[in-house]
Amino acid sequence: MSHRNSFVQNLRTFRSRERAEFEDAIEDEERQKEEAPIRAAQAEQNRLLVELREAEKQEVIAGRKDPAFVIPESASGKRMSLSAAKEFAAKEARRFYDTCEEFRERFNTPDNRDAICNYLIVQEMAIPDVECFRVAFERLRDLGLLTENAVEPQPTPAIEPGETPDPEQERERKRQEYFTKPVLNHTGKDYSQAELDRLSADEFRRVAGLYGDNLPRFSNVIQA
Repeated sequence: MSHRNSFVQNLRTFRSRERAEFEDAIEDEERQKEEAPIRAAQAEQNRLLVELREAEKQEVIAGRKDPAFVIPESASGKRMSLSAAKEFAAKEARRFYDTCEEFRERFNTPDNRDAICNYLIVQEMAIPDVECFRVAFERLRDLGLLTENAVEPQPTPAIEPGETPDPEQERERKRQEYFTKPVLNHTGKDYSQAELDRLSADEFRRVAGLYGDNLPRFSNVIQA
């Protein structure tokens, strides 16, 4: 190929590449214009989410109900006497401690335990189960309202084996107790667990006394 022909070929190649780059730049500019409203909408959505999160955080800090709190299905509609509620809450708090490694290793402090329990009380969770403790912990952690303070994991006390009752007899005993065993006395009237379960939410709170200073407190059991 002559020197001239080589020059012409190189020039054509350069112009083809230059034209392709020009067309790519035009396409990119048009794409940027088309995507601009989407990016603006996403930025606005993110801004609103940040504002909403901050507003919710301030409600929690002020000791008011958390607008984002949803009662776990596992804890909805529970009914039991005040003493039983305290025992149940303590047991479930311990279950939370035993099963939440992140809490044990990074957040197990008196202030954090009080914060979790007070949060649940403000949400009117008089009979919290393990899922309630988990939701409260994760919510306060995500809002930045827990102080991280790593601690050494503590051994869990061994459970002594006991005699296992006959399953059928145990079920029948519990069924009978459910309908007949008094679990609460209010103004001279004994209530079985079955009778408590038939009360409305307001009647149950009045009868069981689950309000004000009588709400179960259990922060002392969320620890080793």
